[in-house]
Amino acid sequence: MARRSRRASKDGKLSRIRGLVLRLAAVASMLAIAYGGYLAWMATSEFEGRRWDIPAQVYASPLELYTGRALSVEDLVAELKGLGYREDPRLIGPGTYRAGLARLEIATRGFSFAGDTEPEQLVAISFVGGRIAALRDSSGSRTPIVRLNPLLIGSVFASHGEDRLIVAPGDIPPLLTDTLKAVEDRRFDSHFGVDP
Repeated sequence: MARRSRRASKDGKLSRIRGLVLRLAAVASMLAIAYGGYLAWMATSEFEGRRWDIPAQVYASPLELYTGRALSVEDLVAELKGLGYREDPRLIGPGTYRAGLARLEIATRGFSFAGDTEPEQLVAISFVGGRIAALRDSSGSRTPIVRLNPLLIGSVFASHGEDRLIVAPGDIPPLLTDTLKAVEDRRFDSHFGVDP
């Protein structure tokens, strides 16, 4: 009978230890799940509001002016107007120009583009036969090339009513999805997400 009581007390201790370990494991699991849920909530709330915060802007190449380029005064004035330059006989500041019959003076805007920085400058351009004959800076020295700020082609920023919008899959024209598949992943419909 003493053996049974020892064995029973030993079994009772083991079952209590097992029960304690199981309870601790259950509590640890619940804490881990709660912490994982908290991290998921934090990540979602952090990134959800900033999904489209930074606008993507698409620019054309900067307009390059150089001696010999085929370009008339009228064509260059049209380009300047497209870039937001305005005619001002006094050339009061950057973004202004003064036009003559075969001469154009421009107060260019400074800008950064693709790692290069173009300073603001005063430039006099002479034209002969629909071509640029000479480029001179404000000191009268010849300059080999002048770059005008690039034209902003588009801006993608949905929170301001522009072109980045989330649409339902049913709202996307089939031609667009077919074109994307043809260009990006021709075997899109025949694999499970990774195309070897």
